[in-house]
Amino acid sequence: MSFIEVYCPHGHRLKVREEYSGRTGACPVCGAKVKVPEKKQSLSEDEILKLLGEAPPPRAENPIAESVSEGPSQPAPTRLPKKICEKCHREIIAATRICPYCHTYLGFKDLNI
Repeated sequence: MSFIEVYCPHGHRLKVREEYSGRTGACPVCGAKVKVPEKKQSLSEDEILKLLGEAPPPRAENPIAESVSEGPSQPAPTRLPKKICEKCHREIIAATRICPYCHTYLGFKDLNI
């Protein structure tokens, strides 16, 4: 005996026997009308392959060779200047006024812009 999982309009999860597929019933929790969907037909292996389409061409195993063959690469992103917090001694972005780790106010004198 197999079951179909159904949700009522109020979100209650119900497990209904497959024999009731396509019918409407009442939710045992809240009494709302629930339509049980039709039983899904299983697809054969050939039908699944037909839906998926043809396999993509194999990729190169060496990612460096692949990136060279694609043409010019994007420029590397520029890094923001960093500094060390005087209180917790962690590396932070130089334009930061408050340390994100120890929450110390660094003020304008510490800005290295």
